[in-house]
Amino acid sequence: MSLLTETFCTDVVARQRRLAFWNDVAASTFGDIAVDAPSAGFSAQLKRVRLGSVTLASVASSPARVSGARVGRAAGDGWFLLLNERGVSRMSQGDREVRLAPGELTALRADESYRIEFAQPNETVVLHMPGDARGIDLDRHIARRHGPGDVPLFIALLRQLAKIESSAELPRFERLAFDAARLCWPAPERATPRESILMWKRRVLEHVEHHLHDPDLSAQSIAHRFSITPRFVHMVFARTGQTAGAFILERRLALAAARLRADPAERVTTVAFDLGFSDLSHFCRVFRRRFGVSASNYRLTA
Repeated sequence: MSLLTETFCTDVVARQRRLAFWNDVAASTFGDIAVDAPSAGFSAQLKRVRLGSVTLASVASSPARVSGARVGRAAGDGWFLLLNERGVSRMSQGDREVRLAPGELTALRADESYRIEFAQPNETVVLHMPGDARGIDLDRHIARRHGPGDVPLFIALLRQLAKIESSAELPRFERLAFDAARLCWPAPERATPRESILMWKRRVLEHVEHHLHDPDLSAQSIAHRFSITPRFVHMVFARTGQTAGAFILERRLALAAARLRADPAERVTTVAFDLGFSDLSHFCRVFRRRFGVSASNYRLTA
């Protein structure tokens, strides 16, 4: 597939026609959309790439209000994924509203009305994906904030795609976008209740292993990460025979013990803070309770 990059800029038209020109550009890119902004001094630029069923747009604009109203269209109109790169924007759909700082991302359904507002100059990268994309579930993430700590792979991909200039740079653009979205927002697997619990146990425990350094790791933070309830998280941990807090503490202490044995020169304080303990005295107490000896003397028992 060939890759064609199109660039549009309000500087090419007279000042009094800029807003009307921009509305035409926005409508041709995002569908039924209206941009309202002070006509005096309004300026904007858009770089657009169409490839297969996916469209990527990099938008820079002076302050404006945007309304999209695709109500009644087919559900296949899909989603917009919006990465806020400059300024602060407020986006809402239905009864949900999110405020995005630079480097944060959210999703909006393209077939339902939405609103976007920014009071300062703004830059946003927008990826439109079709609604029939299998294996991707974005509905639970509509108007929800996702930062670099949540979806670093997808944010990095969007930034890289925004730099595309020719088809030679990224010939598999569409496939990469779908693969990354499936990885970050997988559709629920069709499974029996038992299989579903086992699937969630695997996902949750993998998340714990990769976030033991986070002092805020808890049933609540896990629930927020996966858009499930804390009660369900506790049900998942019940399969391990421990509460969420006890399981996390046990994994942290096990890793702490392994590190103390592996490197006699490593400071106890460094190990404790690296594994999510924000209070050194608390770490020392729970370590002694678990292993029957202080952390500083533990390596001597090897």
